[in-house]
Amino acid sequence: IAPTDKPAIFLNEEIMSKWRPLMRPYYYDASRFDTYLEQLGIEYPTVKPRPIT
Repeated sequence: IAPTDKPAIFLNEEIMSKWRPLMRPYYYDASRFDTYLEQLGIEYPTVKPRPIT
């Protein structure tokens, strides 16, 4: 692969025209959320501390 070679994105054009609109709700919106996990409604950290025995 030469440094001047361009990616063949035209090969995915049909697939992306179908899926890109479905992916838009998952794009990170930094103006509304502090983190991407917050946007998805995931509480972080998900690991709970174990009680000392």
